[in-house]
Amino acid sequence: FNPLKTGRLYIDFAVSQGCKNVKFGLYTVGYRRILEREIAGNIGAGNHRAFIEAAEIGSLSNGGYYWMVEAVNEKGEKARGNLNTLIVLK
Repeated sequence: FNPLKTGRLYIDFAVSQGCKNVKFGLYTVGYRRILEREIAGNIGAGNHRAFIEAAEIGSLSNGGYYWMVEAVNEKGEKARGNLNTLIVLK
């Protein structure tokens, strides 16, 4: 991902039931959270696409990062997706 050339970072995710919010978390390779943002609210089951503006993560240095999506259903139960890798090259 190159935040200088790409306007947005798109995040594709799927939920198996309705959720009251979905959060995106970005972590360093040392697992320190550097960004947390709500990317969706009150969504139904299925596949979804959200985005983070490049300006929000444009200050990241070149290198590897991890990201994860966490959803909270209508009952308040949390579920986390798999840990994914993001490579930043400017």
